[in-house]
Amino acid sequence: ISAQQKEAMDLSAILLLQGYETTIWSLDGDGATDPIAALQEANVIISLLHGQSEPISKPEGANYPFEPSKAAVINHTLGCVSAAKQLDTFAEAYKISGSNALILHIGMPQDFAVAYLYKKYTIESFGLFTKAENTVKSLISQTAIKAIDERSIATYRAAGVGNLLWVYEIKDQSGRDLTPLFRVAAAEEPLAVSRFELSLSPLKSLRFFGYYHSAAAIAAPSGDYICKLLQAIAQDEPAELTLTAINKEYIDGIDEVPVILPCTVNANGITPQEASLPLQCVLASNDYAGALLTAVNALAKRSKTLFTRALKLDPYIASVLTLDEADTLAEHALRTNPTASAFFGGK
Repeated sequence: ISAQQKEAMDLSAILLLQGYETTIWSLDGDGATDPIAALQEANVIISLLHGQSEPISKPEGANYPFEPSKAAVINHTLGCVSAAKQLDTFAEAYKISGSNALILHIGMPQDFAVAYLYKKYTIESFGLFTKAENTVKSLISQTAIKAIDERSIATYRAAGVGNLLWVYEIKDQSGRDLTPLFRVAAAEEPLAVSRFELSLSPLKSLRFFGYYHSAAAIAAPSGDYICKLLQAIAQDEPAELTLTAINKEYIDGIDEVPVILPCTVNANGITPQEASLPLQCVLASNDYAGALLTAVNALAKRSKTLFTRALKLDPYIASVLTLDEADTLAEHALRTNPTASAFFGGK
């Protein structure tokens, strides 16, 4: 499912080389002529719908320090307006088709896509979290402990929210917990920053919270990751992949929002695993989770009131603006974005 046929054709070419048969439903009108029939026949549905980059701007004359690019939740909300309409088109067709095909998101912020389909349509889906492939590699690189390289690592466990996958357990070949060594490596990391800045830095988080996360990791190619997942689905023997899924008590202390989890994948489908995410990692993620939930509800209900509330809850905005300044910023954001203003036309 794509709004841009070229991207769908490129992925289809990759899948064709692996022996998969694909049908493209391009929402620009090209591709599959009968979307309902295509959905009925599909075993797996891959969404390539993207949010457009819509960074919020600072109101003219505002005298407070503000870096628009850091307001990730509200920027994603503005950017997902067009994608929400496209997801509506897909979801309605999916319901009509009676399909029970697995839905995977590669495109728009995947936690937004997973949450939107679930909150508005009770449709469960999964996002591919491709940074998981390189998070431990990033941890080893940033801490630079001479005695530890990738070959040293036997097992690790990780889970999280948004774009932050927390490595909460990591062991070497002898079963020794390596977390204390990594903490020592980050012991001199300066912490003279705001809480917002601290939580986004993997090394500062490692020192302050005691655990490292994926913010600095490089995303693996999504085509490779989707092929790995499809191969796992075709096998009886279970494989483990890291995916974004709705939290159904997999992580304690976090609402029913999308979370990043290790998942068991085989011919029986995808089964998220429970994760023992430490309390401090949960608390560090709660601000984002609350803002995300409000933002997705704003999109699902097309509510201006909820949009303004989501803006106030955006972790960065909440850290630098007063409530009155946030109200003014919300009015400015909609006034300068006619598409979003029309979309959030409700109460």
